[in-house]
Amino acid sequence: MKVRNLFWREGSSLKYYVEYGDCVSFDTTYMTNKYNLPFAPFCGVTGHGHTCMFGCAFMSDEKIETFVWIFETFLESMGGKHPRSIITYQDKAMRAAIKQVMPDARHRIVSSTLNTSATTRTGIASQQKKVCKKSLKM
Repeated sequence: MKVRNLFWREGSSLKYYVEYGDCVSFDTTYMTNKYNLPFAPFCGVTGHGHTCMFGCAFMSDEKIETFVWIFETFLESMGGKHPRSIITYQDKAMRAAIKQVMPDARHRIVSSTLNTSATTRTGIASQQKKVCKKSLKM
């Protein structure tokens, strides 16, 4: 038997998610591990503007069923709490999985230029904070 996908979260991540999980950033563009598997962190921004990680996954592929498994596993690990908003890059499979697993979440797309310019910790936090504030206004 071969491991295809792996999800992990730390115990303290649940505490952060309860407090700051209304807006979640999810990105699978990191391919820097020796197995060439996409690394997909679930991140948020604290009330002090610091980036916090809610959980992460290693994925064998980027198919709809893989994203569905990851999102369902993430939500189960977080006690079933759904984010109000999720920020991702443009991906058809990811979009379909979000609609299926988190139908009430507002899905925001981050442009590639924003992704590139937000490579520092403070850059990511400040950019995500701006998108979250805009996204959470209903």
